[in-house]
Amino acid sequence: MPAIGYVDRKPSEFWARAYPDSLFYQTYFWLPGPAEAELEADPHRTIRLFFYALSGDRPQGVNALVRPAGATSLLDGLPDPDPLPPWLTSEDVAYYAESFASGGFRGPLNRYRAQDIDVEQLRTYAGNKIEQPALFIAGRNDPTRYMIPGVDRYADPVPRFADCRGIHLLDGIGHWVQQEAPIAVNRLILAFLNTVR
Repeated sequence: MPAIGYVDRKPSEFWARAYPDSLFYQTYFWLPGPAEAELEADPHRTIRLFFYALSGDRPQGVNALVRPAGATSLLDGLPDPDPLPPWLTSEDVAYYAESFASGGFRGPLNRYRAQDIDVEQLRTYAGNKIEQPALFIAGRNDPTRYMIPGVDRYADPVPRFADCRGIHLLDGIGHWVQQEAPIAVNRLILAFLNTVR
């Protein structure tokens, strides 16, 4: 994700204004209960649909982050890939699904529910830069790139990096960069590590 500067506003208020008539995934996650019920009902389906819908292989117009006005479900209407894309095996799906089946989705969803707390707790670090050498690798087709209406989050993805050693946007790749393009990601990381020896 982009290493943006500190933003002194509560995400809950911002996203509610940005998507007043649509179901935005983060606002959907805030209320405990509905998201857990939907995602836990069939973890295999959840993994297949959500992974595919955020990938560079998703069909044109598919947006798993912002569902249409009146939607009450995050997953309904998302395509179910058959066959799975080559970077996502049935074994992968089973592994993730079984992990979520045993642990549930509440813990991961609580990360979104804590975002308003982050604003207060991170305020004292607002002007700090990330000093260690760093690298930015992302998928050019990641739907989170444009999740703020009218903003390309990758236009300047690393304003907090004091020592950026590279910005790489991989063509045809979506949100799951290391899974969709493992060879390219490993090559870039190994080259980066050679710069910090």
